[in-house]
Amino acid sequence: MQAIKAVVIGLGVLIVISFALLVYGFYTRLTDPDFRVTRTDGPAGPPETAVGVPEGCAVIEMQADEDRLYLRLDGDDAACRRILVIDAGRGRHLRTVTLEPASPERP
Repeated sequence: MQAIKAVVIGLGVLIVISFALLVYGFYTRLTDPDFRVTRTDGPAGPPETAVGVPEGCAVIEMQADEDRLYLRLDGDDAACRRILVIDAGRGRHLRTVTLEPASPERP
């Protein structure tokens, strides 16, 4: 009977510890989305990433802000006037912002 009590108490303690670790993991992921239990010394993302630029367009300005890279494109065609937003750490294309001339009724 004593052995069963010890096993039940031990399993209860393990459940409480597991729950505490689970809550800690959720909190850590919420505050730092890039958190990993094991860290590697290798590069954070792919060593080379290709960004598609439409034909006839050219990158005329590039600006970095924290983990984002902004590429401003321009060219002969009006479709070239856009800004590409790239996740610099992962090399993913996040968003395209199309630049249009303001109409007379919109400032």
